[in-house]
Amino acid sequence: MQRVEVIIKGPGLGRDATLRVIHRSGILLNSVRDVTPMPHNSCRTRKLTNDKSRNLGRKIGINNLYNFFLRK
Repeated sequence: MQRVEVIIKGPGLGRDATLRVIHRSGILLNSVRDVTPMPHNSCRTRKLTNDKSRNLGRKIGINNLYNFFLRK
């Protein structure tokens, strides 16, 4: 096996390292394709309310409320 076509999927630092290892091993790269799925429109966000505790965007717990009111 002298030539390969590489298909990369997913983000991360391992992508570059993998290509470097393949290249250093003496295998020639014909082509490198990135097939990482990218959202084109994503999901619709929730409607914002006037309630300050709901706008935190996380579950309401005693610590979250305590931190929220301390930040004022």
